[in-house]
Amino acid sequence: RCNFAFSNQKGFVRTDLQVTIALAKIATSDLPRSHSHLRRSLAAIVTYADNDSRVKTTTFPAEVRELMIRLRTVLTSTAQMKEHRIDPEKLLDLHYTLAKSYAHSPELRHTWLESMALLHKQHKNYTEAAQCYLHIAGLIAEFMKITGKHSGGCKTLRTLSPNIELEESGIKMDKGTGLERRYSEDEYIRILENAMSLLEDSQHYELTTQVFKLLLPFYEEERDYKKLMEMYGRLYESHKKIISFNETGKRYLGTYFRVAFYGEMFGEDNEKQYIYREPNITSLTEISQRLHKLISRKYGPEVVQLLQESGKINTDSLDPDKVYIQVTHVVPYFTTAELLDRPTKFERENSISRFVFEVPFTP
Repeated sequence: RCNFAFSNQKGFVRTDLQVTIALAKIATSDLPRSHSHLRRSLAAIVTYADNDSRVKTTTFPAEVRELMIRLRTVLTSTAQMKEHRIDPEKLLDLHYTLAKSYAHSPELRHTWLESMALLHKQHKNYTEAAQCYLHIAGLIAEFMKITGKHSGGCKTLRTLSPNIELEESGIKMDKGTGLERRYSEDEYIRILENAMSLLEDSQHYELTTQVFKLLLPFYEEERDYKKLMEMYGRLYESHKKIISFNETGKRYLGTYFRVAFYGEMFGEDNEKQYIYREPNITSLTEISQRLHKLISRKYGPEVVQLLQESGKINTDSLDPDKVYIQVTHVVPYFTTAELLDRPTKFERENSISRFVFEVPFTP
C-alpha cells in the first residue's frame, strides 16, 4: 500500500516485481509444505485489500487481486512440473503458463521463455524454439523502447507472429534492476540470430527474411560487412529453397491433431481439448500410439483407452475408473477471403489458430 501511495496511486510496480521474484524462488525450492500456507496468505492479502477503507475506492484492490491470481498460478504450475516431467507437451504447456504469469517481470519471463526454447530444441521442435527466442527479442525491444533505445518496441516483430505484440507489450519497469545493462542492442542481435538459425533448421525460410530486416540496420550501422556478406549468402540459399519448395510442393511443416482427454484422473485436463503439431507427415496411428504409451506410464496401461470415434463423446457412458484419449486429424481452416490473402502453401501453414475436421455422417 505504501508503494501504491508513493506512486500517486498509479500502481505498485516495485512491490509487484519483488514479490513475484521472491515467490518464484520459494516455489522452485524444496519446500512443498510451505505452499498451502502461501496460498492461505495470498487469500488473506486479497481480503485485507478489499476491506481497507483507505484504498477501497481506488484501483488498489483490483490490482492486488490480479497479482494474487498470478502468484497462485506460479505456485500451481511449478508444483505440477515435477508431476508431469515425463510428459513433454504438458511440461511445455506449464512453462508457457509460468512465462505468461511473469508477463510483467521481464527477467523472469525471459528465463522461462529461454528454458522453454531449450526444451523445444531437445525435442527437435525448432519452429517452436524459434518463436520462444522471437518473443524474447520482442521483450527486449519493448524494454529498449521504454528506456529510449528502440523506436518501435515489440510491434516491429508483428510480421513474425501476431502473438509477440499481444504478449510482450505489458512489461513493468522498476529502476535499479540492472536490466539496462543486460537488455542491450548486442543481446537483441544475439537473440534474433539464434531465432534465425532455428527458423532455417525448421525450413521456415520465409521468416528468415523478416528477421534479417530487423538485423540489417544494426549490421549497417556497425559497418559489419563480414556479417552482411554472411547473411546475404544465407538469404540467397533460403530463397533458392523457397523457389524449389514452391515448385515441387515437397515441404512438410507439420501435421495437426485435436487431442481430447476424458477421465477424473486427468484433473484439470479432464474434457479439455488441445491442438498438437506433429513433425512432417505424422499418421493418426503414430500419434495415438505415442500418447497411449506416454499416458500408460503415468496411470498404467490397463486404465488407458483410445476412443476411436471423432465426434462428440457422451461422458456418462465412460468408465469413471479409466482415462480416455481421443485423437482426430485436423487441418487449418480459412475463409475464402483469407485464402486469397494467403496464396502460398507456407502462408497457409504459418500463424494459424483455427482448425476443422470431418466426421462420417450417420443418420
